[in-house]
Amino acid sequence: MGNGLCACDKNNENNLIKKGDISLIENQENKNINLQNNQEQNNINKKNHESETSSNNNHNNEENEENENNNNNDNNNANNNNDENNNEEEENNEEENSQKESKDNDDGAEEDEKEEIKEVSEQEENVSNDNEEKPKKNNNDELINKFDDMMKNCAKYISYDEFHNLIKPEILEKEKSLDIINQENPKIKQFIDETKIIDRPPLLFYSNNVAYKGMWNINGMKEGFGILIDKDGNKYIGGWKEDKFNGYGRIISKNGEYYEGEWINGVIEGEGKYCNKEYIYTGKFKSNKFNGKGKIKYNNGMTYEGNFENGYKEGKGKLIFEDGSYYDGSFKSNNYEEGKFKFKDGRYYSGKWTNNNIEGEGKFTWDKNIYYRGEYKNNMRNGKGVYHFGEKNKLDGKWKNNLPHGEGVLTYENKKIEGEFRYGKIIKGYYDKEEISSPKKSRKKLKSLNIPNQSKKTGNKKEVSKSDKNLRKK
Repeated sequence: MGNGLCACDKNNENNLIKKGDISLIENQENKNINLQNNQEQNNINKKNHESETSSNNNHNNEENEENENNNNNDNNNANNNNDENNNEEEENNEEENSQKESKDNDDGAEEDEKEEIKEVSEQEENVSNDNEEKPKKNNNDELINKFDDMMKNCAKYISYDEFHNLIKPEILEKEKSLDIINQENPKIKQFIDETKIIDRPPLLFYSNNVAYKGMWNINGMKEGFGILIDKDGNKYIGGWKEDKFNGYGRIISKNGEYYEGEWINGVIEGEGKYCNKEYIYTGKFKSNKFNGKGKIKYNNGMTYEGNFENGYKEGKGKLIFEDGSYYDGSFKSNNYEEGKFKFKDGRYYSGKWTNNNIEGEGKFTWDKNIYYRGEYKNNMRNGKGVYHFGEKNKLDGKWKNNLPHGEGVLTYENKKIEGEFRYGKIIKGYYDKEEISSPKKSRKKLKSLNIPNQSKKTGNKKEVSKSDKNLRKK
């Protein structure tokens, strides 16, 4: 029943079309025509719209181009104005920067000056703080424990303040004018073996009340850099080696006397400076004594520069006195040996000396035409010599205590007397073959010849007077 129904419906449908249901077909065709016409109209409208849109776009583009040109012109004008304004701003900024830079430079200079003042203050603070750096700690616990065990029965640790208080105020005051000494000094640093050195706090020894802070070697001996203060307050700061001053250091006493310089195994050796209340010596040392080239500046104004041996002036040197007089020559155990002594008034002597006295061969000059050349003893003419007292005047003979005594020849204004003198007077002789035998006659004869009496100061100048104190200074 079901299959028949289906077949019947199918056939009926075909039959309806075959029979030509004309109204249905026409309606369908009309719908198709209308649909086609609508599509064509839509296409025409679309094309018209596109054409109109294109035209409008072209117009708009032209307007946009014109507007853009106008905008560009406006922008150019604005940019020009901005450039001018920028130039003005740059000039103003440059001027402001210049003023700011000048101010910064002034501020920088002021800051630099403040920094320099700060550094100086820090240096002064360091100088006042015992004039040395605190030692750096060594973290080798094994060495430290071993060291502390060695020291526990002979010394005790004290604070840095306690150590500082042991130094006499006069020493601290003196050290303000002296250079700082620390372990960075090359002459100290070269002896520091960091593998065998430890730094420890201050120790005070029971036996002698000596306090020490600084470096130690592994055998419990002072080595490297350290500071020692004895029971009297005297202080040493500098290098050490096996409990002895070594390398470079300074020892200063509570009375202000000090030595600073090189040491070898506890002995002053090499370059150094020694100062006491009377003088300052700088130069070479050997076995704790002045030795080699050196200079002494005395507090009274005298200076000596020359050679030393075993603490004495020895060899070539020059001693200048406070009044300007000087001795320049060789020394023997602090005494003049042979050289030139020039007095403050221009007189000078060149020759030999004994115990700071004119003695031996020499020449004493008062001025160009007044001088004596000959033998001396005890600062006076004694022995043979020639005394010149003018271009052509002279007395050649023997002398005693600055006077002609013995045989001699007196030449005066081309006149010559040969004879024997006694304490400046002719007792016998010849003048132009005329015999002179009486002292009275000789004096009368000399007076008539206008020859000066050698016993008078006008004719016989003295070499040394009591006022020549410098001659005997050493």
